[in-house]
Amino acid sequence: MVSVFAAGSWLGLVQTAGDGKRAARWWVFSGVCVGLAMGAKYTAIGTVAIPIAAAAVALHRPWRANRSWTQLVSGGSLALVASLAAFTPWAVRNFVAVGNPLFPFANGPFKAILKVPFETAERYSAWLSGFDFSVRHIVDGLDFGTFSGQMDGFPTIGLLYLGLVLLVPVCWRRLDPELRTPLLVGVIAGYGFWIVNLHVHRYVMPVLVPAAVLIGAALAATVEGGSRKTRVGLISLLVVAISWNLSITVSREGLDRLGSTLGVVDEEEILHRWVSSYVAFDAVRSLPEDSRIHLVAESRALGFERQVEIEHPFGAPLILELARQSQDPGEMAAALSADGVTHVLTNRWEAQRFAEMQGRERFFEYYDPATAANLEGFSQHCLEEIWSDRGVSLYRLESTCSIDGAGAGDLATW
Repeated sequence: MVSVFAAGSWLGLVQTAGDGKRAARWWVFSGVCVGLAMGAKYTAIGTVAIPIAAAAVALHRPWRANRSWTQLVSGGSLALVASLAAFTPWAVRNFVAVGNPLFPFANGPFKAILKVPFETAERYSAWLSGFDFSVRHIVDGLDFGTFSGQMDGFPTIGLLYLGLVLLVPVCWRRLDPELRTPLLVGVIAGYGFWIVNLHVHRYVMPVLVPAAVLIGAALAATVEGGSRKTRVGLISLLVVAISWNLSITVSREGLDRLGSTLGVVDEEEILHRWVSSYVAFDAVRSLPEDSRIHLVAESRALGFERQVEIEHPFGAPLILELARQSQDPGEMAAALSADGVTHVLTNRWEAQRFAEMQGRERFFEYYDPATAANLEGFSQHCLEEIWSDRGVSLYRLESTCSIDGAGAGDLATW
């Protein structure tokens, strides 16, 4: 959905340059699409809103003799008001639900009326808004995960797409001079935001909208002005690229997902195959209604019909932080109980995936003996298993840590 709204915002922006009489309407249209994109996903601030703003300046170029700052400011103001108006329903929903229209960000001004613990909200905010400017992180994102094979487990964008990008500078002079610079500025702005943020494929998809326009224009210019051999070679490359993507779409998994979306394939089959925690839904449903479950190595709350405490996959696990800060396992259990936690659910397979996504050898990464002892003691004496299947386990939290038995098995070694 974010990519659809991104396409609408780019269409509106382009029209503001070519239609003087109706420019105001297109500014509003572009702003509304930006607001809808931000409501659907906060990452659209960096992959849609910022690129559109940068491209608007590059498109209207108010420093030129035949342009004016007044035109850009007035049009930009219309777009800003329209985007805020479109985003308002999401803000109202957040305010009613948790007491902060921008949850989980900017919690400070709403601390007194927050309906969730302030510390928890701040922890979520830190995990979700964290930027990584390290060279390793940036290098890993340069190829969209094509070579590194990491990201979020989705098929890579592919070498062919990256190869097609090279056509843009080759055909730069043949592209429309009024549009090529704004589009490129927008792509660079959005890609720059994504590359220092979370490397998740679906987050970068809105940036590929203006990139696709640039590449498409470059392809058309090459086919039109190139030699016969060039045209044949380029068309062959396109056929291979399209076939590459179709091979993903028409696979068994791709067709099942499409069928589930259309309502012709039972969604339970999809959940059972792709959501490892699905097997725990019934077990969680059988718990008392006032239960509160802390999810370890499981970032999806959907499907659990009880209150849950979730963790971001790129953040340090809470029980690991407690193991580092606590004097003993009992203090760890007491801290969780103080937050209302009654049960703990763990997911072995997601723990492995999270570790791989972050380039770590293990899910729990610690180096001092005290942390290791606390984590081991907590898993053995503070957790009592009540259900387990296919690597997903549900435990009752014992605040006195008086359990004698298997506890959580080898949890401390994940």
